[in-house]
Amino acid sequence: MPFFAALNLIRQFAPATKLALQVLLLASAFLLSPAQTVQAQDNGTAQTEQALKLDREFRAELQLRLQLLGFDPKGTDGFFGPNSRKAISAWQVSIDAEPTGYFSVGLMDKLILQSQPAFDAWSLENPEGDILKY
Repeated sequence: MPFFAALNLIRQFAPATKLALQVLLLASAFLLSPAQTVQAQDNGTAQTEQALKLDREFRAELQLRLQLLGFDPKGTDGFFGPNSRKAISAWQVSIDAEPTGYFSVGLMDKLILQSQPAFDAWSLENPEGDILKY
C-alpha cells in the first residue's frame, strides 16, 4: 500500500490515536529501504494526479505540507490553482524531479515523508486540525 494511502486511512481515527499511528507509519518507512517506501519517482501529470482521486480535504493537506516545507501555495483551500501548481513545481525542482506541477503516487509519497515531521509539529499546535482555509 502506498504511504499516502495508509496515511489517508489513519485520518479517520481520534487525534491521539491518529498521531500514534502516524509516528508508527513514519518509523516503519525509515526502517524499510527507500525502494519499498517510495515508488520509482515518476513524473506527475494531469492524468497521474487525476487517477489519485484526491478529495478536497486531502488536497488542502498537501497544500499545507508544501507550505510547511517553504513552498507557499498561497492558501490551503483544497483547489490546485496556478499558485499551487507553482508551489508543487518548485518543490519538485528541490528534489530533482521534473517540475510538472502535478503529483504521482511516488511524488506524493515523497512529499508526505519529507514533510511529516513539520506536519506532526503543526498538528500538535493545531489540535482541531482545521486545514481548509478559504
